[in-house]
Amino acid sequence: MKLTYVVAVATLLSVSAASAGEAAKTEQSTAPVAVPASAKSEAAANPAVELKQGLDTLIQFLRSAPSIAELGTYLEEKIAPGFDFEFMSQASAGPLYRYMEDDQKARLAKKMEVMFLASLAEKLAMYDNQDVAYLPPRRNRRGQVMVSALVNNPGRYPGRIDFRMHQTKGGWKVYDVVGNGASAIAYYRSYFRKAMR
Repeated sequence: MKLTYVVAVATLLSVSAASAGEAAKTEQSTAPVAVPASAKSEAAANPAVELKQGLDTLIQFLRSAPSIAELGTYLEEKIAPGFDFEFMSQASAGPLYRYMEDDQKARLAKKMEVMFLASLAEKLAMYDNQDVAYLPPRRNRRGQVMVSALVNNPGRYPGRIDFRMHQTKGGWKVYDVVGNGASAIAYYRSYFRKAMR
């Protein structure tokens, strides 16, 4: 699942507190679903298709009630490669990024990855079987694509999550996630500015 960044959906889900008891479920297989080769080639050209495939695999994994250790491993191996943490750290650091040494840039990108994945793990632990609907993808003049998903939370309004992606040498990567109007890059920009004071 190349663009498994769809796990970011879970970071923005509003879930019930009752889902914490779900962790005691009987452990099931956590192997990801195999995706046919024809679907993989279509997904490589279409970030919306890739997003849906990744989300389907993620949901299957979460329904297997993984342990915290399994979830952490899954995030590192399957989720992190779908994000462009280097670009995210550059956008978050703003103009100061150009004055940073290469090792400082690498440390900043790693710090962002660790913080982002830790937040994901916390939110995913409360997953409560929400359904997801997709809106048509939109492409801007620079070739970037935004794929929006509506997360259905029973008894509440659906949450909206926008995945902002761009094409890299490694395929489509998420460079920002916006949940109900709140941008991850804007959050980290504020966080890093406060840390630098």
